[in-house]
Formats: sequence, structure tokens, C-alpha cells
Amino acid sequence: MTKIDVIHIGVTTAGWYPIDRLAALAADLMGGEARSILAHQPSALEKLTSLMRRPKGNDDKGLLVIARGPHDLHASLLPPELMRHYGFMIAWVIDGFRHEDIPAGWRMGPYDLLAVTRPNDEEIYRRISGKPVIVLNWGTDALGLGSAATDRTVDVLRLGRQPPAWDDDDRSARVCADHGLSFSGRPPFFDNPLENHAALMRCVGQVRYVIAHSNLAAPAHYTHPTQDYITARWTDALAAGAVVAGIPPDQDRSVDLLWPEALLTFDAIDLTANVQRLVQARANWTDRIPLLNHRMALARLDWRWRLKALVDQLGIDAPKLTGEMSRITARLEALDAQLGAAV
Repeated sequence: MTKIDVIHIGVTTAGWYPIDRLAALAADLMGGEARSILAHQPSALEKLTSLMRRPKGNDDKGLLVIARGPHDLHASLLPPELMRHYGFMIAWVIDGFRHEDIPAGWRMGPYDLLAVTRPNDEEIYRRISGKPVIVLNWGTDALGLGSAATDRTVDVLRLGRQPPAWDDDDRSARVCADHGLSFSGRPPFFDNPLENHAALMRCVGQVRYVIAHSNLAAPAHYTHPTQDYITARWTDALAAGAVVAGIPPDQDRSVDLLWPEALLTFDAIDLTANVQRLVQARANWTDRIPLLNHRMALARLDWRWRLKALVDQLGIDAPKLTGEMSRITARLEALDAQLGAAV
């Protein structure tokens, strides 16, 4: 049976905790091991040898490199002694929208297949790399960490980066309270990435609306100035049954995977006007909404669908992943029964 190890390049920070979860899940379901490494600092000789054909290892063992951005695709960033163990290598680029950082095709020599999270980026990577490229959209662990709970105690949650109008949690709480809504500020962080991500998902499972805005509507020094994109704030919130309220990243064609109940779209960023919009939506909240959002996230956004697309592309078997897909099917059937009863 073919096994695939997973390497996540880079220092773990809070914004990348969902990708740590992906790396652990991918390795577990594809029979390999997961680990994080710092980008290798190559010598001049290693830079030269990285341009040569990679010696093939065991065809029954592959390596999935989860690259934060295209700058991690340079072959020389991986230790040479690591690469020779694998019969094939795949790179999955998370922040693939940073086109200005895509290396020349010859620098991506060791990779047999590239994957990007935005459909928008597929063609440029194929053209520059000369390699097969597939789209594995941003996802979430809806099966393992999601929630369809209908008993929700918080109306509005601030999650992650916000524009100035929403960045002061004390002010947001006062305005929400003045309009009869409960508000929760930024959730606490834990040192362990996997524990932190699980705790965050439990928190969101108690929430009705999660505030999140496109990076173009709410820019920061670390976001891209012209390309917008979905992140875990959208997919994780939906897996936990919440609605994402704000200005969505409509340029990202991944938005096509979403459904009408997934988003509460604001016309502009204005705290009072936005809260009034939330009040209107809250008045129409029903138990069906978290059931539906969790169900649709499970059917469209779960990381397991992305991993299935990958193993199908490679033409390999992953028995544990197959078992998880059966669990998804059973869970969807149960949710459909609940939704039918909720009508």
C-alpha cells in the first residue's frame, strides 16, 4: 500500500493552526507521518544539485509538502537527504495567490504534481511550472471538529483580523448589547496548535454569527493588496454551524462552493449599520440554520474531499480515508433526517 508522508514548511503561528490540523489529518488518512520543518538553508552545492534530476526512492512512498506560499516551492529549501526517500512528491500551495513569488519552473523540479487552493491560480501555476496542477480548495475538519448544535449562547463572535470599525471588542460589545445582541471578542490562544484549533472550533459551535471580512475590505500589512481569498475563518465557521457575516472575498472562485445560508453580506463596513443588519438576521434565526450549515460544510468543504481528490489524481488507495468517506456519508444521511424533521 502506498503511504504519503506530510511536511508542513514554516514556523507555526496562530493563523496557520488550521493547516497544522490539515497536515496531521492528511498524514493519518494517507498512512504516513506528519512533521513541520523550517525551510532548509542550502549551501551553494545543494542549490546546484537541487536543479538536477531527483533520485527516485520507493514508489510506494510519497511526500506531500504543504507550502504556505509559492516561495516554499524552491527545490533547494528541502534537505536533499529527505527527498531521495520518496518515489513521488506533491506540493500543496496554500497562499497560492502570491503570484509574484512563484519561482521559475526549473526551481520546482522535484515535484511531480502541484495543488492550489484557489481555482483562480490553477492556470498560472501550470504555465510557469510545466507540471500538472489540481485545485484542492480551502477546507475544514467538519467531520472531526464541526458542530450542528442548535443550542447557541453567543449571537456575534469576532474572529481574527478585523477592520478598524470592528477591531475594538469593548466597543463592539457595547453596540451589540445596545441592540439586544450578545457579543464575544477574540477567543484565547493556546500554545499547542492542534489543541488551540479544537478549542476554537468548540467556541464557534456556540455562536450564531462570525464576523469576517475579505482582506481587500479589511487589509493588513501581511495580506495581499490586490488578490482576495477564502481562509479558515469562513470554512471553519461554517463547519461549526455558524453564519459568516461581513464582506466576503468574492474574487476567489472558491466562493462558488458556498450556499445562500452560509453568508450574511454587509454592503459596507460600518459598526452600527452592520449590527442593525445582524439584529434583522437574528430575528429570523432558526435551529435549521446550524444544521444546514454544518451539513453543507461536511458535503462541500471537509478536508477529506480534498484528500480524496488527491489520491484519486495519484491513482492510489487510502483505506483509512475510504473509511472516513463512509463516515461522512452516514453523517450526511443523519443530518438530512434531522433537517427533514426541522421543516
